[in-house]
Amino acid sequence: MSDRLLKESDVIEAFKGRESLIHDVYTATAIIRSVPSADRPQGEWKRRLVDNGFNADWVCSECGYRVKTDFVSFNFCPNCGCRMKGADDD
Repeated sequence: MSDRLLKESDVIEAFKGRESLIHDVYTATAIIRSVPSADRPQGEWKRRLVDNGFNADWVCSECGYRVKTDFVSFNFCPNCGCRMKGADDD
């Protein structure tokens, strides 16, 4: 058995509409195990030069989402939600 964090609201949502299916602990356990983990992966902003090195953008190491700016101030990726090691933390 693995321990992982789950959001209470996600667990409640997983049980909605399935009340009639729950007759034993095994079914309830299966529903709980279907809930995605609340743990977020750790990512990092990677600087990428564009336009022949005159400009830069930042790319999420987990999903590849690009932020077109000179510096990144997000502590999470707006696309995949992973926690980000800041670009200024390098």
